[in-house]
Amino acid sequence: MDIALKKILILSIWEDIWSLGEGGGAADELHFIRYLTERGIELHFLIPEPPGGKDPHSIDGLFYHTYPNMLRSMESKPRIIQRTLRPALYPRTALPKLRRLARDIEPDLLMGFTYYPFCPVSRVGRELGIPTVGKLFGVMYLDRTDLPLWKFWSANLEQILYLRCALDHYIVLNDGTKGRDALIDRGIPPDKISFLASPPRHEVLRFHDTQGRN
Repeated sequence: MDIALKKILILSIWEDIWSLGEGGGAADELHFIRYLTERGIELHFLIPEPPGGKDPHSIDGLFYHTYPNMLRSMESKPRIIQRTLRPALYPRTALPKLRRLARDIEPDLLMGFTYYPFCPVSRVGRELGIPTVGKLFGVMYLDRTDLPLWKFWSANLEQILYLRCALDHYIVLNDGTKGRDALIDRGIPPDKISFLASPPRHEVLRFHDTQGRN
């Protein structure tokens, strides 16, 4: 279903701009921001509280909102503890602010940047009847089915858990991993996946028909 977008609300895990540098490597967040704001689309980013409280970027049509920086507060804990607690704590931390912001802003589309935000985005989208999109900057080791079973699950458990929170569409950047195939293997229909080697640009303006959403 095609719609005219005016506002997009994006839940991100990053307190700064995700980038590999101008013109280098995979498409970065700056291309995404510039392309959409130049077309009059209002972007609202909900990000972890950055150090010093300074917005990561400034441009007309771009607005930042924050939630408690749970990931930074856990940095001193052992990695195994972080990986055990994050799947439960992150949604609880981000969900209340995302829900309030979505009600206030009334966006035409909810997005999650990488897999951590998928569950809050999925839940708020269902509650408020807002279409949802997830953007993955690659899939890490999700395509590595050649690994020993224990190693595969150790590397991918968090991502697999978050992918169980269904969204209406998925944008996957091609970072050299087989992102499209990996998502299909996890049960996501091929027609809900856009696999891109370049900035998402127009892809965010199109998403799977949400008629029949529960």
